[in-house]
Amino acid sequence: MRTWMFNGRSHGKNRGRNTLKGRGNFDIRVSSRNTSDFNMPHYQGKDYILQVKAGTDLNNLQIIKVNAEGSPLVVDSPHFTGRIAVRILGFDGLTPNGEAPINNSPYFNGTQRLFSIQVQGRFKNPTTADDLFWGIDFDQKLSIPRLADVALKFVQHTIDPSLECDLHADKPWSRSPLIATMNTVSIMNLSGNTAVRPDAPAPLPPWPSPQGQHVEENTAAGIPQNHKMETSERRKYLKDPAHRQAVQVLPSQVYDFDFFNPFLDFENFQIKFPAVHFSMNIMKYYNGEPLRYACKSRDHKTTFFVTQFELVEARPKSSVTPSGATATAPKPL
Repeated sequence: MRTWMFNGRSHGKNRGRNTLKGRGNFDIRVSSRNTSDFNMPHYQGKDYILQVKAGTDLNNLQIIKVNAEGSPLVVDSPHFTGRIAVRILGFDGLTPNGEAPINNSPYFNGTQRLFSIQVQGRFKNPTTADDLFWGIDFDQKLSIPRLADVALKFVQHTIDPSLECDLHADKPWSRSPLIATMNTVSIMNLSGNTAVRPDAPAPLPPWPSPQGQHVEENTAAGIPQNHKMETSERRKYLKDPAHRQAVQVLPSQVYDFDFFNPFLDFENFQIKFPAVHFSMNIMKYYNGEPLRYACKSRDHKTTFFVTQFELVEARPKSSVTPSGATATAPKPL
Protein backbone atom coordinates (compact mmCIF):
# COMPACT_ATOMS: atom_id res chain seq x y z
CA MET A 1 0.00 0.00 0.00
CA ARG A 2 1.26 3.48 -0.86
CA THR A 3 0.73 6.41 1.49
CA TRP A 4 0.34 9.96 0.23
CA MET A 5 0.69 13.12 2.29
CA PHE A 6 -1.42 16.19 1.51
CA ASN A 7 -1.88 19.21 3.76
CA GLY A 8 -0.01 17.37 6.49
CA ARG A 9 -2.39 14.39 6.52
CA SER A 10 -1.75 10.83 5.42
CA HIS A 11 -4.05 9.26 2.85
CA GLY A 12 -3.62 5.51 2.42
CA LYS A 13 -4.59 4.08 -0.98
CA ASN A 14 -5.57 0.43 -1.04
CA ARG A 15 -7.23 0.04 -4.40
CA GLY A 16 -5.65 -0.77 -7.74
CA ARG A 17 -6.00 2.76 -9.10
CA ASN A 18 -6.92 6.06 -7.49
CA THR A 19 -7.42 9.61 -8.65
CA LEU A 20 -6.04 12.70 -6.94
CA LYS A 21 -8.03 15.74 -8.01
CA GLY A 22 -6.24 18.93 -8.95
CA ARG A 23 -6.94 22.42 -10.24
CA GLY A 24 -8.46 23.06 -13.65
CA ASN A 25 -9.97 19.60 -14.30
CA PHE A 26 -6.55 18.08 -13.66
CA ASP A 27 -6.05 14.88 -11.74
CA ILE A 28 -3.29 12.38 -11.15
CA ARG A 29 -3.88 8.69 -11.63
CA VAL A 30 -1.72 6.62 -9.38
CA SER A 31 -1.38 2.92 -8.81
CA SER A 32 -1.08 1.32 -5.40
CA ARG A 33 1.16 -1.29 -6.99
CA ASN A 34 4.89 -0.73 -7.08
CA THR A 35 4.91 0.56 -10.64
CA SER A 36 4.78 3.85 -12.50
CA ASP A 37 2.72 2.47 -15.41
CA PHE A 38 -0.39 4.40 -14.35
CA ASN A 39 1.42 7.26 -12.66
CA MET A 40 0.75 10.04 -15.15
CA PRO A 41 -1.34 13.23 -15.07
CA HIS A 42 -4.79 12.99 -16.67
CA TYR A 43 -6.44 16.05 -18.23
CA GLN A 44 -9.76 16.35 -20.08
CA GLY A 45 -9.87 12.66 -20.93
CA LYS A 46 -6.25 12.38 -22.04
CA ASP A 47 -3.08 11.13 -20.38
CA TYR A 48 0.07 13.20 -20.27
CA ILE A 49 3.69 12.18 -19.86
CA LEU A 50 6.91 13.88 -18.81
CA GLN A 51 9.32 15.10 -21.48
CA VAL A 52 12.73 16.60 -20.70
CA LYS A 53 14.61 18.84 -23.11
CA ALA A 54 17.93 20.63 -22.91
CA GLY A 55 19.99 22.99 -25.04
CA THR A 56 21.76 26.31 -25.24
CA ASP A 57 18.56 28.40 -25.36
CA LEU A 58 14.80 28.07 -25.85
CA ASN A 59 15.17 27.97 -29.64
CA ASN A 60 17.65 25.08 -29.55
CA LEU A 61 16.15 22.47 -27.25
CA GLN A 62 16.10 18.74 -27.91
CA ILE A 63 14.71 15.78 -26.01
CA ILE A 64 17.32 14.39 -23.68
CA LYS A 65 17.79 10.74 -22.74
CA VAL A 66 17.20 10.75 -19.00
CA ASN A 67 19.37 8.53 -16.77
CA ALA A 68 21.65 7.64 -19.70
CA GLU A 69 24.93 7.53 -17.80
CA GLY A 70 27.93 8.13 -20.01
CA SER A 71 25.85 9.74 -22.78
CA PRO A 72 25.31 13.40 -21.88
CA LEU A 73 23.83 15.80 -24.41
CA VAL A 74 26.54 17.88 -26.14
CA VAL A 75 25.65 21.55 -26.62
CA ASP A 76 27.47 24.46 -28.22
CA SER A 77 26.79 28.14 -28.89
CA PRO A 78 28.86 31.31 -29.31
CA HIS A 79 28.72 31.64 -25.51
CA PHE A 80 29.12 28.14 -24.10
CA THR A 81 30.33 24.64 -24.96
CA GLY A 82 29.25 21.83 -22.70
CA ARG A 83 27.54 18.58 -21.84
CA ILE A 84 24.25 18.17 -19.97
CA ALA A 85 22.89 15.09 -18.19
CA VAL A 86 19.50 14.80 -16.47
CA ARG A 87 18.60 12.09 -13.98
CA ILE A 88 15.15 11.43 -12.52
CA LEU A 89 14.45 8.72 -9.97
CA GLY A 90 11.69 6.47 -11.32
CA PHE A 91 11.61 8.15 -14.74
CA ASP A 92 8.88 6.82 -17.03
CA GLY A 93 8.67 9.59 -19.63
CA LEU A 94 9.52 10.21 -23.26
CA THR A 95 12.88 9.37 -24.83
CA PRO A 96 14.52 10.84 -27.97
CA ASN A 97 13.91 7.86 -30.25
CA GLY A 98 10.90 6.21 -28.64
CA GLU A 99 12.94 3.52 -26.89
CA ALA A 100 12.01 2.34 -23.40
CA PRO A 101 12.89 4.87 -20.69
CA ILE A 102 15.70 4.20 -18.24
CA ASN A 103 13.94 4.28 -14.87
CA ASN A 104 16.90 4.63 -12.55
CA SER A 105 20.61 5.37 -12.23
CA PRO A 106 23.39 4.22 -9.91
CA TYR A 107 23.79 7.94 -9.20
CA PHE A 108 20.86 7.74 -6.75
CA ASN A 109 22.27 4.85 -4.71
CA GLY A 110 22.64 5.77 -1.05
CA THR A 111 21.12 9.25 -1.45
CA GLN A 112 17.78 11.00 -0.91
CA ARG A 113 18.11 12.83 -4.22
CA LEU A 114 15.12 12.70 -6.57
CA PHE A 115 16.60 14.37 -9.65
CA SER A 116 19.85 15.85 -10.92
CA ILE A 117 20.92 18.30 -13.61
CA GLN A 118 24.64 17.88 -14.23
CA VAL A 119 26.55 20.23 -16.52
CA GLN A 120 30.16 20.30 -17.66
CA GLY A 121 31.39 23.14 -19.80
CA ARG A 122 33.42 26.17 -20.75
CA PHE A 123 32.19 29.75 -20.92
CA LYS A 124 33.63 31.20 -24.13
CA ASN A 125 33.88 34.80 -22.93
CA PRO A 126 35.48 36.08 -19.71
CA THR A 127 32.97 37.02 -17.03
CA THR A 128 32.61 36.86 -13.23
CA ALA A 129 30.64 34.81 -10.76
CA ASP A 130 28.48 37.88 -10.21
CA ASP A 131 27.19 37.85 -13.79
CA LEU A 132 26.10 34.18 -14.07
CA PHE A 133 22.69 33.24 -12.67
CA TRP A 134 20.74 29.99 -12.39
CA GLY A 135 17.02 29.89 -11.87
CA ILE A 136 13.48 29.52 -13.14
CA ASP A 137 10.97 31.93 -14.59
CA PHE A 138 7.39 31.71 -15.81
CA ASP A 139 5.36 33.64 -18.36
CA GLN A 140 2.13 33.50 -16.35
CA LYS A 141 1.08 34.22 -12.80
CA LEU A 142 1.15 31.16 -10.53
CA SER A 143 -1.31 29.86 -7.97
CA ILE A 144 0.96 29.70 -4.93
CA PRO A 145 0.23 27.47 -1.91
CA ARG A 146 0.17 29.20 1.47
CA LEU A 147 3.28 27.39 2.69
CA ALA A 148 5.40 28.49 -0.29
CA ASP A 149 6.75 31.63 1.39
CA VAL A 150 7.66 29.68 4.52
CA ALA A 151 9.44 27.05 2.42
CA LEU A 152 11.39 29.72 0.53
CA LYS A 153 12.55 31.37 3.74
CA PHE A 154 13.69 27.97 4.97
CA VAL A 155 15.72 27.48 1.76
CA GLN A 156 17.23 30.98 1.99
CA HIS A 157 18.28 30.54 5.61
CA THR A 158 19.49 26.94 5.51
CA ILE A 159 20.44 26.01 1.95
CA ASP A 160 20.91 28.93 -0.46
CA PRO A 161 21.52 32.33 1.17
CA SER A 162 21.91 34.01 -2.26
CA LEU A 163 18.42 33.02 -3.48
CA GLU A 164 16.28 35.86 -4.84
CA CYS A 165 12.69 35.35 -5.96
CA ASP A 166 9.24 36.80 -6.51
CA LEU A 167 6.74 34.00 -6.98
CA HIS A 168 3.81 36.39 -6.64
CA ALA A 169 4.75 38.52 -9.66
CA ASP A 170 2.75 38.48 -12.89
CA LYS A 171 5.76 36.67 -14.36
CA PRO A 172 7.18 34.77 -11.36
CA TRP A 173 10.88 34.14 -11.11
CA SER A 174 13.50 32.68 -8.81
CA ARG A 175 17.26 32.82 -9.28
CA SER A 176 20.64 32.65 -7.55
CA PRO A 177 24.23 33.28 -8.64
CA LEU A 178 25.17 30.10 -10.52
CA ILE A 179 28.46 29.27 -8.81
CA ALA A 180 26.98 30.05 -5.39
CA THR A 181 23.78 28.02 -5.68
CA MET A 182 24.91 24.78 -7.32
CA ASN A 183 24.99 21.82 -4.93
CA THR A 184 28.41 20.76 -6.18
CA VAL A 185 31.00 22.72 -8.17
CA SER A 186 34.36 21.62 -9.53
CA ILE A 187 36.72 23.94 -11.41
CA MET A 188 39.66 22.88 -13.58
CA ASN A 189 42.26 25.15 -15.17
CA LEU A 190 43.37 23.90 -18.58
CA SER A 191 46.95 24.14 -19.79
CA GLY A 192 48.37 24.52 -23.28
CA ASN A 193 46.30 26.02 -26.07
CA THR A 194 43.07 27.11 -24.38
CA ALA A 195 41.80 29.42 -27.13
CA VAL A 196 38.09 29.14 -27.98
CA ARG A 197 36.10 30.21 -31.03
CA PRO A 198 32.48 31.42 -30.98
CA ASP A 199 31.69 29.34 -34.09
CA ALA A 200 33.20 26.02 -32.95
CA PRO A 201 32.93 23.71 -29.92
CA ALA A 202 35.66 24.13 -27.34
CA PRO A 203 37.58 20.98 -26.34
CA LEU A 204 36.49 19.37 -23.08
CA PRO A 205 38.08 16.76 -20.80
CA PRO A 206 36.34 13.39 -20.35
CA TRP A 207 32.86 13.38 -18.82
CA PRO A 208 33.39 12.89 -15.05
CA SER A 209 30.38 10.59 -14.45
CA PRO A 210 30.38 7.73 -17.00
CA GLN A 211 28.74 5.41 -14.45
CA GLY A 212 26.85 7.96 -12.40
CA GLN A 213 29.75 9.08 -10.21
CA HIS A 214 29.07 12.21 -8.18
CA VAL A 215 30.91 15.44 -8.92
CA GLU A 216 33.29 16.21 -6.06
CA GLU A 217 33.42 19.74 -4.66
CA ASN A 218 36.72 21.35 -5.66
CA THR A 219 36.78 25.10 -6.37
CA ALA A 220 40.40 25.89 -5.48
CA ALA A 221 41.21 26.60 -9.14
CA GLY A 222 38.72 29.47 -9.27
CA ILE A 223 37.83 30.72 -5.78
CA PRO A 224 40.44 32.09 -3.36
CA GLN A 225 40.67 29.83 -0.27
CA ASN A 226 43.22 28.77 2.33
CA HIS A 227 41.65 25.32 2.71
CA LYS A 228 39.34 23.11 0.69
CA MET A 229 35.95 24.79 0.72
CA GLU A 230 32.87 22.69 1.33
CA THR A 231 29.57 23.54 -0.34
CA SER A 232 28.19 25.48 2.63
CA GLU A 233 31.39 27.57 2.87
CA ARG A 234 31.30 28.34 -0.86
CA ARG A 235 27.69 29.48 -0.65
CA LYS A 236 28.36 31.65 2.38
CA TYR A 237 31.46 33.19 0.77
CA LEU A 238 29.72 33.94 -2.53
CA LYS A 239 26.72 35.51 -0.83
CA ASP A 240 28.84 38.68 -0.81
CA PRO A 241 28.61 40.44 -4.24
CA ALA A 242 32.17 41.75 -3.84
CA HIS A 243 33.47 38.20 -3.51
CA ARG A 244 31.50 37.11 -6.59
CA GLN A 245 32.86 40.03 -8.61
CA ALA A 246 36.40 38.99 -7.70
CA VAL A 247 35.92 35.43 -8.99
CA GLN A 248 36.94 35.40 -12.66
CA VAL A 249 35.27 32.88 -14.96
CA LEU A 250 37.60 32.28 -17.91
CA PRO A 251 37.46 30.34 -21.20
CA SER A 252 40.51 28.39 -20.03
CA GLN A 253 38.50 26.88 -17.18
CA VAL A 254 36.21 23.85 -17.20
CA TYR A 255 33.30 23.91 -14.78
CA ASP A 256 31.41 20.86 -13.53
CA PHE A 257 28.08 21.55 -11.83
CA ASP A 258 25.54 19.27 -10.19
CA PHE A 259 22.13 20.61 -9.19
CA PHE A 260 19.91 18.26 -7.19
CA ASN A 261 17.51 18.07 -4.26
CA PRO A 262 15.19 15.71 -2.36
CA PHE A 263 12.17 17.98 -2.79
CA LEU A 264 10.95 17.79 -6.39
CA ASP A 265 9.52 14.34 -7.14
CA PHE A 266 8.86 13.99 -10.88
CA GLU A 267 7.87 10.34 -10.50
CA ASN A 268 4.83 11.13 -8.35
CA PHE A 269 4.36 14.81 -9.28
CA GLN A 270 4.89 16.00 -5.72
CA ILE A 271 6.99 18.46 -3.77
CA LYS A 272 8.38 16.71 -0.72
CA PHE A 273 9.76 18.05 2.54
CA PRO A 274 11.43 14.98 4.10
CA ALA A 275 12.43 16.76 7.32
CA VAL A 276 8.79 17.32 8.27
CA HIS A 277 7.30 14.29 6.45
CA PHE A 278 5.12 16.51 4.27
CA SER A 279 4.29 16.17 0.56
CA MET A 280 2.22 18.38 -1.75
CA ASN A 281 0.48 17.61 -5.02
CA ILE A 282 2.16 19.71 -7.73
CA MET A 283 -0.73 19.40 -10.16
CA LYS A 284 -3.06 21.30 -7.84
CA TYR A 285 -1.10 24.45 -8.69
CA TYR A 286 0.04 23.60 -12.22
CA ASN A 287 -1.00 26.07 -14.95
CA GLY A 288 0.30 24.25 -18.02
CA GLU A 289 3.68 25.95 -18.30
CA PRO A 290 6.90 23.95 -18.53
CA LEU A 291 9.38 24.13 -15.69
CA ARG A 292 12.63 25.61 -17.03
CA TYR A 293 15.97 25.88 -15.30
CA ALA A 294 18.29 28.24 -17.15
CA CYS A 295 21.76 29.72 -16.77
CA LYS A 296 21.69 33.34 -17.92
CA SER A 297 23.70 36.52 -17.62
CA ARG A 298 22.63 39.02 -14.98
CA ASP A 299 20.95 41.24 -17.60
CA HIS A 300 19.11 38.21 -19.13
CA LYS A 301 20.53 39.07 -22.56
CA THR A 302 22.63 35.91 -22.82
CA THR A 303 21.46 32.35 -22.19
CA PHE A 304 24.16 29.72 -21.71
CA PHE A 305 22.16 26.52 -21.16
CA VAL A 306 18.59 25.45 -20.41
CA THR A 307 16.85 22.33 -19.09
CA GLN A 308 13.09 22.11 -19.54
CA PHE A 309 10.57 19.74 -17.95
CA GLU A 310 7.12 19.65 -19.55
CA LEU A 311 4.03 17.49 -19.76
CA VAL A 312 2.98 16.43 -23.26
CA GLU A 313 0.10 14.34 -24.48
CA ALA A 314 0.93 10.65 -24.15
CA ARG A 315 1.45 8.97 -27.51
CA PRO A 316 -0.82 6.09 -28.48
CA LYS A 317 1.22 2.99 -29.33
CA SER A 318 -0.11 3.15 -32.90
CA SER A 319 1.54 6.53 -33.41
CA VAL A 320 5.05 5.13 -32.96
CA THR A 321 6.75 4.09 -36.18
CA PRO A 322 9.14 1.09 -36.38
CA SER A 323 12.09 3.45 -36.08
CA GLY A 324 10.68 4.85 -32.86
CA ALA A 325 9.67 8.20 -34.35
CA THR A 326 6.36 9.76 -33.39
CA ALA A 327 3.86 10.05 -36.22
CA THR A 328 2.01 12.87 -34.48
CA ALA A 329 4.09 15.21 -32.39
CA PRO A 330 2.87 15.43 -28.77
CA LYS A 331 1.24 18.69 -27.85
CA PRO A 332 2.34 20.63 -24.76
CA LEU A 333 -0.41 21.59 -22.35
